Amino acid sequence: MITCYQVIVVNIDNVAKVLEYTAVDIFPDEKRIFDIRSLNLFRNFIDFSMAESETRIADLFAKESPPMGVLALIEEARKDGFREEDSNKTGNGWINFSRGEAASNMFYPDENDPDASVEERRIKKGKGVDDYGPVAGITALREEYAMFYNRLHRSENGQDAFRVENVTIRPGGRPAIHAALAAFGMEGLGRGRNVRVGHFHPDYAGYLTPLKVVNGIDPVAIPLDRQSGYHIDVAELRKKIRELGLEVLLLSNPCNPTGSVIAGEELQKWVELSEETGAYPIIDEFYDEYVYDEEKTRVSSADYLGRIDDSRVVIVSGISKSLQAAGWRIAAVLGSKKIIGKINAVAGGLDGGANHPLQVATIPMLNSPRRDRTHKSRHDDFLEKRNRMTGHLKNIGVQLASEPKGTFYLWGDISDLVGDRDQLEIARAFMREKVIPWVPGSAFCVDTNDETRRRALPQYENLVRFSYGPRKDIMLAGLKRMKKVVNNLD
Repeated sequence: MITCYQVIVVNIDNVAKVLEYTAVDIFPDEKRIFDIRSLNLFRNFIDFSMAESETRIADLFAKESPPMGVLALIEEARKDGFREEDSNKTGNGWINFSRGEAASNMFYPDENDPDASVEERRIKKGKGVDDYGPVAGITALREEYAMFYNRLHRSENGQDAFRVENVTIRPGGRPAIHAALAAFGMEGLGRGRNVRVGHFHPDYAGYLTPLKVVNGIDPVAIPLDRQSGYHIDVAELRKKIRELGLEVLLLSNPCNPTGSVIAGEELQKWVELSEETGAYPIIDEFYDEYVYDEEKTRVSSADYLGRIDDSRVVIVSGISKSLQAAGWRIAAVLGSKKIIGKINAVAGGLDGGANHPLQVATIPMLNSPRRDRTHKSRHDDFLEKRNRMTGHLKNIGVQLASEPKGTFYLWGDISDLVGDRDQLEIARAFMREKVIPWVPGSAFCVDTNDETRRRALPQYENLVRFSYGPRKDIMLAGLKRMKKVVNNLD
């Protein structure tokens, strides 16, 4: 039998993953007294007791990362002015023999082609936008994103401006998060010790898969409680970073699902804490334009960054919510030139880049005057919907578990509504009236420290997420049906 100390001696960094899958084999005949949390504490001691608790976390990106092999020469050519958008267009410009794309007009028939179907005739071949785009995103969209953030968040007191190299375009928010975590994971693998990533629960359910599958990282869940409004004090966060050896933090702000918001002075302290401790916050700001009850109707950590290329903050943004274009799957990651370069290096092998035509279509939307004109009306519309849904839910026995200052979600406690019934039984009653009422809280409250296969924490059993994203008349019709169902419950 392999003893516990023998496992630790072999490789302390891999013990957690080994025990997750082989604990039964390692301890077949003995009581498992050395559980995974004890192991984590032991590893914390081994990894971090050699450093003073006040020591700043070392720079994870000290070494350069080569691009994916098929992109290596492209990166070299870029130094001489190469741009994917301009290659293979004429016999006089850049000609690229390295890419796996087939140039042909055969699939795009002439509108008068008698053999073409009606659907085929509708296909219009774009001017170069049907080719692969750059892994990092087309330059024009990256420039537009930099301009957008500079205009909204970097215009005061001569703040350092975002530039094109501070932006990468990714095919949606989850791939953006995955690529960012993978960039940190590659650093962990390179140094021979996993990067410890602190994340919070409840938080966005989409984080769970990359936290589980990305190599080179160890996820560390930090539970937030209802009494605190699902907030963590900066002083407590500083303590967690040092005690747990956290090198990266992952969070959504505004928070999906609770609707809590870190804003103003509190958000500034988060940014300052990253510089003090050396931890890298990955802040998912997809709901940055859905903010209520705050001084500003937009919130972003970009307001508080110092020199961008010295910052450790990684901002994840996108058009799914702010431009209400969820199906386009266009996201952006903003950060220092070094961090963005690392993300681009791994993204070549993960997703290959975002949809080229939709990147082009996004450009005029980002800084459109119409966007600024409609922001206020949309804010007022969603604020009204938030207040009306809150009132309707209270009338059917749902209590708010968090003050909803952002997003378009309500984090509700349905204990009084459910009573001694099964939650799924109640949900099915609503669905018989063609209403999908909520997302169960268990989707957002999985503890990755718990090694029993992503078991939902029991304290979230009757917490659920409601969305007031639908159009107001549709939302009110659904709430009316829910009231009818509740009135007819036994």
